[in-house]
Parts: sequence; C-alpha cells; structure tokens
Amino acid sequence: MNVSVRKRLVLVGIVATRLTLPELSYSAEKKAEKRKSPATVDKALLIPEDPICNFDFMNYKYPISDHTLKTTGVPPEVVLRNGAASLVSATGKNVDMGITKIIYGELTRDNAYEAVVRMSTIVVGSEYGTDDLYVFRYVSSTPVLLGIISEYDMDSAFLKYFPGGVLSHGLTGIKIHGRTLEVEKNVETAVNEPKYNVRITYRYGNGKLSVSGMPVKVPYRPFP
Repeated sequence: MNVSVRKRLVLVGIVATRLTLPELSYSAEKKAEKRKSPATVDKALLIPEDPICNFDFMNYKYPISDHTLKTTGVPPEVVLRNGAASLVSATGKNVDMGITKIIYGELTRDNAYEAVVRMSTIVVGSEYGTDDLYVFRYVSSTPVLLGIISEYDMDSAFLKYFPGGVLSHGLTGIKIHGRTLEVEKNVETAVNEPKYNVRITYRYGNGKLSVSGMPVKVPYRPFP
C-alpha cells in the first residue's frame, strides 16, 4: 500500500489499569524511541489470576500475515527480542518490526482474558508499512493464536460499506469493550472535507474473529 507512513517505529511501556467494566484492559501509555527503551510490563500491577498478563510477548515468535509478507517480503516467521526485530527482506530491503501496543480483555466468554498484540512493520526508507493485530488466548501456560487481523482485512471491511474510500496506514486506537475488539483508523479526505475516523468492530465466534456490524464514522483524532 503506497501511503504515508511514519518513518520511525516506537516502542511503548505497558501499564496495567483496572477498569470498572467486567474485563481488564492494559494499554500503552509511555512511549520510548526504538531500541533506546524497550517496552516493559509493570508486573507489580498485574492481576495474578490472569496468567496471560505475565507472558513475555516481547520475546516471542510470530507468524507473519499474508498481507505483511506480500508488502514487506519478510520471512514467514519472526522472533522478536525486546519487542523488536530488524530484518532484510527477500529483495534486500531493511525492514523494522516492533510491538507498539498490547491490550488485555475478555473476548471469548471463557472467563479468562485474551491478549491483543499490535505489530507495526515498515520498510526503511519507503512509504510501505503494515499494522497487524494478533489475538491470543492462554491454554496450559501457552499462548494460542486465535487469529491475525491484518491491515488489509481492516481496509476490506471498510471498503465493503464505503466503496471508493481510502484508509490511512496505521491505527489510531484499539480497545476491548463488551467482548468485542474495536479498531480505529483515519480516513483520507479531500482538503476541503471534514476529517473523520472509522471504527471497525470484531467479535470472536465459531472459532474465528469476524467483523461485527457496519464500520462506524467517529470523530477525527490523529495518530497518537
């Protein structure tokens, strides 16, 4: 996708926050530049009965979505170290990957929390990049991948209801609410048109993550 993309990948500190809702959501609040201050988890704030919250997703092997494979040329699996990886694509280009956010909440009605890991990938020196969301549950002390929501999937869900529209690269927000995963992206508009975002909602059922309802226009907010 030949669109504007931020040229630097940032990592974040992850802080646990208790919500008044039935689920928990731990969101990234403190940013740090890549490789200078890797993302950390404040384990003193985590809830001990939710073991997935203590799993080290920052040092883990991830399968790569088909969309990111085609866009960046990275290997089909990538091992992150301290939440990041620097790779060379099949065409000899430098590619940076990194976790930019992790949230936790209940998505599957199994009385346990799932993790949503946001992975950002950029081809260094180009306008090509992707954002993927990895959704995990925790079974027998092992994370089990429920699915990957690629940026291509998000764009396709938008175009189904807004044909001819264009979404900017990157995500402006993700959260778990009412056992659904809500994703927000910027919509590209003409100079004289009001800016707005779109919210796409995903729900887990029948063994997969699917779009729930029609994407909704929401007030504009820029990339965080």
